[in-house]
Amino acid sequence: MTTRKKAEKPMIQQEKTCQKIKGLRSKHSNKLVKNLKKIACIYLTFCIFAIQTPSFSKAQAKTVRDSRNRLVKSDHPMRIATGALAADEIILEILSRSNSRKRLIAVSTIAENPEYSNISNELQHIKGRIGSETESIITLKPDLVILASYNRPELISRIESMGIKTFVLGNFSSLNDIKTNIMLLGNLIDEVETAKKIADEFSKELDKIEKKSKKNVRISCLNWTPGGTTMAKGTIFDDILKTINVENAANKFSVRGWPKLSLEKVLELNPKYIISAGNSSEKELILRSLRGSLGWNDLAAVKSGNLIIIPKHHLTSTSHHILKAVKQLYAKIHPTISNSGKK
Repeated sequence: MTTRKKAEKPMIQQEKTCQKIKGLRSKHSNKLVKNLKKIACIYLTFCIFAIQTPSFSKAQAKTVRDSRNRLVKSDHPMRIATGALAADEIILEILSRSNSRKRLIAVSTIAENPEYSNISNELQHIKGRIGSETESIITLKPDLVILASYNRPELISRIESMGIKTFVLGNFSSLNDIKTNIMLLGNLIDEVETAKKIADEFSKELDKIEKKSKKNVRISCLNWTPGGTTMAKGTIFDDILKTINVENAANKFSVRGWPKLSLEKVLELNPKYIISAGNSSEKELILRSLRGSLGWNDLAAVKSGNLIIIPKHHLTSTSHHILKAVKQLYAKIHPTISNSGKK
């Protein structure tokens, strides 16, 4: 009997061991099933999210309306050519901030001219140029050309006839137009967030200046050019004067745009300040010329030497760089008022 029990004991232990192994297998199997279920749930969630999340692929290209009311499809263009200074400056700023300058393969020929351009010293990496000829555009093989409403119509037509996607930028009459153009171009080249930052910064700086300017006495100024034209209502210059709380004397005659004023009308306006675009080193030369001219020498601004010269590439800018002109005009006009005790 004792011998039988001894013989059965190893068998009982073996059965218990087998049961433990089965239990462990069952336990691990359950864990494996649970893990597989979790993985399947995660995968399904990812698939659903991927389906619902919008893609910026060519299949879902954006459509942007240009100044001609034409719809232009945008699919993250990689070879952008700009043929207008406003577009040159805005696109370069957007792409520089997004670290993708290589996407800009050409700019307008005027972008090289420091008298008018704010980016003339930033074009080393951009070899292409767009002027009046279209042959160079063909060799560039751009997938998007951006022009402006002031480009010659025949140039725009020739580029489009080549089958090249063309966007025409318009509206250059106010500071708000510049902000709108920044956002428009950002949307066109699929850089919305970067464009929004630039536009927001632009607006905030203008708001700061406008708030400070409200504390100052409103005076009259007149834009002057050697040809006799001035900038009246409907110009960015007029909007700048509003921003810094300055009266545009030309608006007294209910003119718009860039009218030519006779000496008699200028004498009637008799502005306190004359603002001109050019080189500040020419100020004394211009004043001597005006003081030696019959009629002009009677103007209060000429007598007082209140001639403000702003660099042409700042004062005539149609991009965010116009902010430089706004700041310069504010600094040159309002501190003088403060010092006179009229603030």
